[in-house]
Amino acid sequence: MDEQREKILIVDDEPMVLAVANNILKDRYDVVCAESAEDGVRVCNEAQPDLILTDLYMPAMSGLDMVDILRTEFDFHAPVIFMTGMDDDTAETRVFHMGAEDFLKKPFRADVLLYRIDKVLTNRARIKELTRESTTDGLTGFLNKISVERKLAESCRYDNGVLAILDLDNFKLVNDLHGHEAGDRILVDFAALLKKNTRADDIVGRIGGDEFIVFFKDISDEGTVANIVARLNEQIHSATSMVLHDNVDIPLGVSAGAVIVPHSGTDYAELFKKADKAVYYVKQHGKRACSVYQETADGEAFSTSDPEDIQKLSLILGERTVSNHALWLGQSAFGYIYRYMLRYMQRYQSTAYKVLFTIVFMSSDILPAEFAVITEHLGDILKNSLRNSDIMMQSAPNQFFLLLPGVTESVIQRVIDRTISAWDRSDYHDKAQVFYEAEQIVSDQDASGNTIRSGGDETRINNWVAVIDDDLAVLRKADQLLSRHGLTVTTLSSGEELLEFTTEKRPDVILLDYDMPELDGAAALIRLREAEKQANTGETPVILMADSDEQESEAAALIPDATDIIRKPFISEILIHRVRQAIELARLRRDS
Repeated sequence: MDEQREKILIVDDEPMVLAVANNILKDRYDVVCAESAEDGVRVCNEAQPDLILTDLYMPAMSGLDMVDILRTEFDFHAPVIFMTGMDDDTAETRVFHMGAEDFLKKPFRADVLLYRIDKVLTNRARIKELTRESTTDGLTGFLNKISVERKLAESCRYDNGVLAILDLDNFKLVNDLHGHEAGDRILVDFAALLKKNTRADDIVGRIGGDEFIVFFKDISDEGTVANIVARLNEQIHSATSMVLHDNVDIPLGVSAGAVIVPHSGTDYAELFKKADKAVYYVKQHGKRACSVYQETADGEAFSTSDPEDIQKLSLILGERTVSNHALWLGQSAFGYIYRYMLRYMQRYQSTAYKVLFTIVFMSSDILPAEFAVITEHLGDILKNSLRNSDIMMQSAPNQFFLLLPGVTESVIQRVIDRTISAWDRSDYHDKAQVFYEAEQIVSDQDASGNTIRSGGDETRINNWVAVIDDDLAVLRKADQLLSRHGLTVTTLSSGEELLEFTTEKRPDVILLDYDMPELDGAAALIRLREAEKQANTGETPVILMADSDEQESEAAALIPDATDIIRKPFISEILIHRVRQAIELARLRRDS
């Protein structure tokens, strides 16, 4: 049976364009067409394509409006490539702000169109697979601990339901007496039972060796969860017998502790502690049952200390109203909290990011009063862009230092992008530029608060890009654009310099001109790949820069090892999008 082909939706009000694009794509993809944006919405919902190739400007409804409707009203998020026959650089900026994957000028070459579509679909598939591997528990198929806790933190804050921790009783005996292979089979079988007893909307994850967690959405009575646990205890006996063949009588069962949301709170960390206490209660009182945490005096036997004095003290010390933005502190207060956070992270294996934002003014003649207004405006942007758990201070007249606990690299990058975008929209963006540095603080930081190092290198998110071109103007523009978005840039003027540079250095991404004198991009990339293979270092993502459709087509045919190809002169949004996508693919591949 033939492998199922990917489906492409082409939307254009010109029949000739539809016919040409369909003719190019039909041998490789299943193609559906629409002659208007309105028809495109209908066909897309019926056909569910893997990619949309759409004209930007059409009568009645534009391609941008069509994509906006598909995403906001129908929650459809297939990759989109826009195309237009008009020379409009602002259009390219708008489509990339909409999240487009690529942009094509009409008329297009057949080989360029095929290359662009193949690259978009291939990258999307790689990201999807690598993301799945990084978020899923390989044995059970459930969400892993990090991923499920991220989803539960959101769900507990906004949804009603029951949060339950499920622990397999006496599971250690299975591993001790029958080996880990039998233990893994028990876990797989139990995961299948748990899946049968939960709904599609419930959130399920594996958080330990024999420990699972479930958020049963829109359930408010403890009896329903208790019945599910009782059913699991009945069903797991049969599953155990099939694996162990009744050779050993191991009293395998399920103990569960539950807490009702939002009755017992909305903070996931606190709810987890309460559910964990309920599990402990079950373990101490016979196992194979479910207990629901209750805070009333007549409820479960989970006693708490008299809250009267602690409530009064909390009222005295606490904020009367908690704001939704970051805490902006002076240097002295910031220092106390910063040192406490370092100790906390060392003790509880937590992480955080510290970020330094710097304003660089275009002119040295700026007046002191205007200087103060502009720096304060950046401070307000930062304060309102951050969470109320983040802290910040003005560390110098033109600098702000931030501490953001409990965030991941992807989250910190979104925070930075949001800040830079807000600054670019401000009234002062033409008077000063904003740059940043960011470092991760991890739990093995020493008590003195020195920068954390991993393998001797700082853990940083200032990703490193090497740009190679014999045109000085291209190097300057690339350096300016990439640095502006927080990337560390090294510029080189020839393929020979690249090869010498990479003998000791390893940037995250290489931007390489295709056409250079002496050693061109194609030859340089071939020699780079040979050197990487000999050194067994893995392949550095390489994005080739081409001057024309002909060069792009030639590069795509001759250099399959290139990660991507970009046209010069490049639009800033396209350049940043392609570089960040290459970095993300490399990171996911490295972490998987």
